Amino acid sequence: SKYPRIYKNLMSFEVAFNSIVAYEIEQYYQLDNDQNCVYFFEELLRNSETYLENHPHTEKMVLHMQESIRKFPDALEDYKSVYIFLDRLMLNDLVTIFRCRNESTRSKIFKSLLNRNMTFGYKTFASFDIFLTKYIQIRNYVCHFSSLEVLINYKDFKNKTFRHKSQRDSYKKAIAKLSQ
Repeated sequence: SKYPRIYKNLMSFEVAFNSIVAYEIEQYYQLDNDQNCVYFFEELLRNSETYLENHPHTEKMVLHMQESIRKFPDALEDYKSVYIFLDRLMLNDLVTIFRCRNESTRSKIFKSLLNRNMTFGYKTFASFDIFLTKYIQIRNYVCHFSSLEVLINYKDFKNKTFRHKSQRDSYKKAIAKLSQ
């Protein structure tokens, strides 16, 4: 079974991704006071608009990202520490932060992942960004004991809507990269 290898690769990536994203944003924003944290959250919202302009087919996803960003101040207040807040971010939130960063910080994060061979063979930000969307879905299926065959074949399982062949092939490619 390829599941144990995929699981190991997923978890290794998440640990590295969380560490690198948290370190880079903490260094860039010096998140040691409330004012810098507020600025960080506001910049994420502004940058999400830019992301939408560059990826117009992702409007629903960007709205979800913005909803998550708007919850960050409350989460930070609950944890009482920026370090605990960053440590407790879910994968979707980390990807949101990564996507909504300014280009230089995003590039730094991507290069750190690339240097650690943690991009699963993707050499450009654009291709890695597309992969991240699939990664999240694959991760959720593997970690919640669902069949990857269902993910590959069904766009909407409840309504029995099948994926197009090109979509199935792209999921198979992503799963193959995760199982190496």
